[in-house]
Amino acid sequence: AAPHVSGLAALLLQADGGLSVDAVEALITTSALPLGDGLPNNDSGWGRIDAYRAVATALHAGSIVGQVRNAANQLPLAGAQISVYDEQSQRRAVVQADAAGLYSVALPAGVYGVTGEAFGFLAQTLPPVVVEANAAVTANLTLIPLLLGTLEGEVRDAETNEPLSVQVLVQGTPASAWSSAETGLYRLDLPAGLYALEARQNGYRRLVAEGLAVEVGQSTQHNLILTPAPTLLLVDSGWWYYDSHGRTLAQALEDSDYVHDLWQIRTYADAPALDDLLPYEAVVWSSPQDSPEVIGAGDTISNYLGAGGNLLLTGQDVGFWDSGMSGFIWHEYFGRLLQAGLDSDDAGQGDLIGTPGSTLAGLVLPLNGPDSDRNQFTPDSIRVLDGRISSLAGQYVDDGGAALQAEGCQSYRAVYLAAGLEGLGDRAGRAAVFERALDWLDNPALAIGVDLYPDYQEQAWVQGPYLTYLVTLRNMGQAADRFSLELSPSSWATSLWDSGFETQIAASPVLEPCEWFTVGVKVQVPAGTPWNASDTVTLTARSLANPLQADQATLWSKTPAPILLVDDHRWYDVGGAFRQALQINELPYDSWEVQLPAGALGINLPSLEQLQHYALVLWFTGYDWYSTLTAEEETLLAGYLDGGGRLVLSSQDYLQTRGLVSFGKNYLGVASARQELTATLVMGAVDSPVGAAMPAVQLLYPYENWSDALRATDHAQPAFWGQHGEPVALNLAEAPWKTAFFAFSLEALP
Repeated sequence: AAPHVSGLAALLLQADGGLSVDAVEALITTSALPLGDGLPNNDSGWGRIDAYRAVATALHAGSIVGQVRNAANQLPLAGAQISVYDEQSQRRAVVQADAAGLYSVALPAGVYGVTGEAFGFLAQTLPPVVVEANAAVTANLTLIPLLLGTLEGEVRDAETNEPLSVQVLVQGTPASAWSSAETGLYRLDLPAGLYALEARQNGYRRLVAEGLAVEVGQSTQHNLILTPAPTLLLVDSGWWYYDSHGRTLAQALEDSDYVHDLWQIRTYADAPALDDLLPYEAVVWSSPQDSPEVIGAGDTISNYLGAGGNLLLTGQDVGFWDSGMSGFIWHEYFGRLLQAGLDSDDAGQGDLIGTPGSTLAGLVLPLNGPDSDRNQFTPDSIRVLDGRISSLAGQYVDDGGAALQAEGCQSYRAVYLAAGLEGLGDRAGRAAVFERALDWLDNPALAIGVDLYPDYQEQAWVQGPYLTYLVTLRNMGQAADRFSLELSPSSWATSLWDSGFETQIAASPVLEPCEWFTVGVKVQVPAGTPWNASDTVTLTARSLANPLQADQATLWSKTPAPILLVDDHRWYDVGGAFRQALQINELPYDSWEVQLPAGALGINLPSLEQLQHYALVLWFTGYDWYSTLTAEEETLLAGYLDGGGRLVLSSQDYLQTRGLVSFGKNYLGVASARQELTATLVMGAVDSPVGAAMPAVQLLYPYENWSDALRATDHAQPAFWGQHGEPVALNLAEAPWKTAFFAFSLEALP
C-alpha cells in the first residue's frame, strides 16, 4: 500500500503546494472508503484510499452533475460514458453513468465541454458548461438511439446437437444475450456494422465468430456450435500472501479457449473444500510460493483425486512443502497419488523440455523468459516413485524432473509442474501446456485395457542356470477381465511362471479394474553360448474380453561381455569417460552400479559368482574420499582374483580411506605410499605391459587431484611414473591372477 499512498500524497501537494503534513494526512484519511467497523481499526486502518475524492477536496473543486436518458423513452441510460474537455479540447475526465443514469465529475473552476455517448446511440455534445469552485452545475444529456438490425441464431452442442443456454457477447461492446435453454435461440439488436460474437460457458470451449455484418432493418443469421470441454475451476492460492499469478494463468486458459470459474484464496481460511471442487471435472491449482497443505488443503486434494477428479497442480515450492522436505508439513497425496519424490528444492534455472511420448512432448518452455512473470527462483526438481502410476512429462535442460503426469488407473488423472507455469515459456507456450494437459486429463477411461510394466528390461546372465524377469500386468479397464499371455519365438528357451516361479502359467487370473498381477519369465541360456551373445523375446498380454486390446514388454537377455565395468563413484559421475574409452576400442562390456540412488540404504555389490563370469573387472571410485573399497569389497575382489580374475582398479583415494592393508600389499603390489606427492603429469613405464612407454601427458582432473605416489613390492612393477619421479600406478602378475592399480584417476587422462 505504501507506494499508492505516497502517490496520493504527491497528487495532493501538486493540487495545493501549501498543504501541511497534517493536512495531507487528514485529506487522505477522511476521504478513504471505510472497510470495517470503527475508524481506524486493526484490520484495515482508515480504509481504502480514494484518490479522486481526496484531490477534488484539495482543489476546492466544483462539479458537473447530471443524468443521461434515452430520447426514445426517457429511461435512464446506465453505463453511458461522459467525457469532459477543457477550453483547449484536452480531455480532463471520463466517467460512467450509474444504474440510474446519474453521473458526477469534480473539476477545477473553468469552462468545459461535455459529451455523452453510449453503444447504439448518437453521441451528444452540450454547449460549454461553466464550473465554479465549491459549486455544482447540472448538465443532463438525452441520447438518440440509432436504427438497428438483428443478429440471431441457435447455440447447440457439437456432439449431441442439443440446445444450450449460453451467454453470447458482442466483443468490444456492452451488448450481450443469453440463448434459450429450450431452443438455443439468441437475438441481439445492434446498429449497422461488423461484429465478432463470443460464446462462453464453463464446460465448453470458448467460440469466437468474426466478421458478422448487420444491416439496418435486416436479420443476420449465425448459429454457434460449441465443443464440449471439462468444467474447470482455477484456484489462485497466491492472493493470501500478495503474490497472485492467476491473471497469467487465466490468460493462458483464454488463449487456449478454455472457460473457467475462479476461486481466489484471499485469506488463509479461504481454501476450497471438497464440495467446492466436486462439481468440476478438472481443477487447476496455482501455488506460486505455497502448496495445498500449507493452507490445510492436502486432504481436499487427496479426496478430490480419490473421487475421480482431474488436477493440474503448479508451483515452484509445492514439492518442498508437501513432500516433507521443509520439516514442517507433509501430505500423503504427493507421494501416494502423484507418485512424486523431491530430489532438490532448487533445480537451477534450466529451461523445461517436454519428455518424448508425454503430454508435453515437443514443448520447450524457457524458465523466467521475458514473456513470463519471471518469478521462478527455486523451482523443485522431482522424480517418479512408481512408473506404473506416473511418468515424467518434462525435464530441465540441466537434468532433473520438471513435470509429471499420473493416473490412478480409472479413478483420477493429474499433471504436476514443479516450476510455476506463470514463470514458464511465452504466452503461446503456456497456452499449449493447458491445451495438452487439459486434453489428456479429459480423455475418457478405457472400457477395456491392459498395461505391462516395465515395457523393456535387459539382463546379463551372470548367476544360476537361467535368467528371471518380473513384469507387472495391470487391468486398465472398467470391468473385471482375464488376459492371455504369449511369448514370441526366440532362440533361447523361454517360459511363463507365477511371481514365485513355482507354477507355469498361460494366462492371468481374473483381475478387477486397476488390479495388478506379476508375471515371471524364465530364460534358459544354452550351454556353450559365447561371450556377449544375446536373445530377445516379447511378452504379450491380451484381453480375453476384447483381444484387440493388448500390451507388450520386451526382454533382452545376453551372456556376459569379457569386461565388467563397476561404477563405484560417490559424487562425480565420470562413468562416461570409461564407457567412451571401451567403445572407441571396440571392447564389449557390461555395467554395474555399486552406489544406490540418493536416499536408499546400503550398496549394490555383485556376488562372487557374478564376478567370476567376467575375464576382467574394471572398477573405479572417482571422487570418493569417504569410503572407496570396504573390507567386504576387498574380500570379494580377493576371491575373484584367486579364481584367476583380472582387475583394473582406478582409485586415487583408496590408500587414504583404507590405509595400507593386506589387499593393497598382496594383490595390488603396494609396499608404501606418499600421499603428499601429487601427480599432474604421467608417463608409461618402458618395461610395463600396462604403461607400455606411453608418452608423458598432462592430467586433466574434473575434480580435486589427490593422487598418491607409490613404492612397489618386490613382485610388482611400476606401470606409470609421475613428474616427481615416483610411480603412480603398478601392475602385478601372480598366477593365476593379474592386477593394475592406478593411484591417480584414469578419467583424468585426456
